[in-house]
Amino acid sequence: IDDDTVSAVIANRLHIMSDYASKVIGDVYHQEVRKASVARRQLLRKGRKLLHRADNLLDSPARQRLQEVLAESERLRTVYEYRQQLQAIWQEKTATRDLLVQRLQEWCRRAETTGIEALEKFAEQIRRYTLEPGRA
Repeated sequence: IDDDTVSAVIANRLHIMSDYASKVIGDVYHQEVRKASVARRQLLRKGRKLLHRADNLLDSPARQRLQEVLAESERLRTVYEYRQQLQAIWQEKTATRDLLVQRLQEWCRRAETTGIEALEKFAEQIRRYTLEPGRA
């Protein structure tokens, strides 16, 4: 990961978060639902949309439901936390490019050691992001 990677990630952050929602959270969610008991499956289904929604768009009951879902699944909690951490990287207004490179490298390094295949693959994908020639 270098400065160009960070620039590409920031420029494509909406696409990246959409990919993350479907490829990581969606994949882990479906795995968790498949192996869940009937009662647990119902709880997971009630919180599915909340896993993708921005925190600032959740009211208090929705936050509570989300916390219940995350308490039921360590893997969902992990990918949800990594989503928030990834967003925080480009939302930090005062960070230098060097610091952004360092934080994105660290995020990828940690993501690749989670044991969650979808998250590990996504981190590999992030490492390959580049700007198209002629774009900045």
